[in-house]
Amino acid sequence: MNSMNHPGKMPPRTEQGGEDSPAASCGCGAGSSAASRAVIGLGAPTTEFMAKPLRIGGARPFQWAPVARSASIIIGPLVTLDLSHLVDGTDVTVLAQPGARIIAGQGRPFLGTGQTMATVKTGQALRIMRIGPAVILQPVTRGDLAYGSADVLTHDVRFVCGGQSNMSLMEDRGGWGGFSSAVARGLSGSRNMSVHFVNGATGGTPLDLRSAGPGAGPHWWDAGAGQPGPALETFLEKLAEALRDGQDIPMRCFWTQGESDSMALHNRRIATDDYVETILAVWDHIWERHPELEIFANLIGGTDYLVAERGTNAVRAAYLRAIAQRPRARQGIEMYDLPRDWQDVHYQYGGYAMAGGRMAAHLLNFDHGADNALGPQVTGASLQPDGKSVLLQIDWGGSPVCPPQQAVLADRRPYGIYLLPPGADPADDPIDAVDARFEGGNLLLRSRHDLAGCRVGGPYGCCTEARRGHVLHDLTVNNFNGDRGLPLRSFLTDIA
Repeated sequence: MNSMNHPGKMPPRTEQGGEDSPAASCGCGAGSSAASRAVIGLGAPTTEFMAKPLRIGGARPFQWAPVARSASIIIGPLVTLDLSHLVDGTDVTVLAQPGARIIAGQGRPFLGTGQTMATVKTGQALRIMRIGPAVILQPVTRGDLAYGSADVLTHDVRFVCGGQSNMSLMEDRGGWGGFSSAVARGLSGSRNMSVHFVNGATGGTPLDLRSAGPGAGPHWWDAGAGQPGPALETFLEKLAEALRDGQDIPMRCFWTQGESDSMALHNRRIATDDYVETILAVWDHIWERHPELEIFANLIGGTDYLVAERGTNAVRAAYLRAIAQRPRARQGIEMYDLPRDWQDVHYQYGGYAMAGGRMAAHLLNFDHGADNALGPQVTGASLQPDGKSVLLQIDWGGSPVCPPQQAVLADRRPYGIYLLPPGADPADDPIDAVDARFEGGNLLLRSRHDLAGCRVGGPYGCCTEARRGHVLHDLTVNNFNGDRGLPLRSFLTDIA
């Protein structure tokens, strides 16, 4: 493929043996299985920093967002509170009305009871704690709790997380709360659906064993032996565990990985072509066991680790190539504009919630026929008559064009967009641009060099331009896109 970019909105694909809409095959809202399905909704990105108690009512079971500091919640008489994803160290207070049910989650009992569910018989205040693997339910005021076995909870949306820390931390830092909140009420095509996820990601893990240095986490693939590494085995164990419950809807995978491989690509211990093969080897190994799994591969964000900038660029380009080569791999979200602290590759809490909301937009588009914007997308790159300029055609996805304040931006990589000479690898140094300006909704990029046979892509490497506020973005401003809308989607394409 000449272009490694995907459309800004993803039409549903036909499942094997299914109908045109994956929603029909997943049992969400159609068929006898949907009629009997219990639902669980996660109502807020995180309760960690709330100034007031969170009030929950109605009969729909409610999966509490992960918390690690003091918070409080008021639950009505019909509420089922699912504690499956409480963070270790949680210590919170609940005011529960008669009839409310509290489930420890993940099949575990409340400490000291041997039972997995507590039903509130008389209104009372309760303290909920998680210490290590134990979930503790402690009455604060007098009342009557009836312990018993929890029902098996079924779900409308299911996914597994793959990759390294920026995916693993989605659970602890409000990311999947942002996802569930967006699914519940924040995006086109959303509905109050239950959300179930499995954390198969492992922090600090290089995809390729050749990237592993001192202190590196477990790898995903040993290219020399052609065998999976411990991180991949862990992922498969988590996925198999989730699928053993017999639910009839397909599993999706959100994948974010690559930071731990960037130095190896920068130093040429691994060639970009070889890294693409490692990505495909990992995914193919997963698909051998789970051929219906759809993988949404998110592109790694920015970093201040500039000594690996060319390698970081090669990682992003390699994933674009891998996505283009497999029909069940899809380009996921962008993360390079998310808020993060200096010298930290991880994001602030709000950043993970925003990332979760963006992932929800992708899933709703794919599985439920929604039309959520996914960000501006470069659809073509035309060499201009002077031979030293290229016009990028940009699909803004129905959003009004939002050119930055600078009418002309003089920069060697305007808005993080870079130029590669003919035959160059993404880990090679790019050609400097001179400036860029908008022509309608398209962007004209000028260079002093002959651009015939070159490629153009973005964002480049560690995304330092985004750090300076030079981000092309649309105007789809909401709680999940941040205060500037969605950023330009990653791309690398030939100049034609």
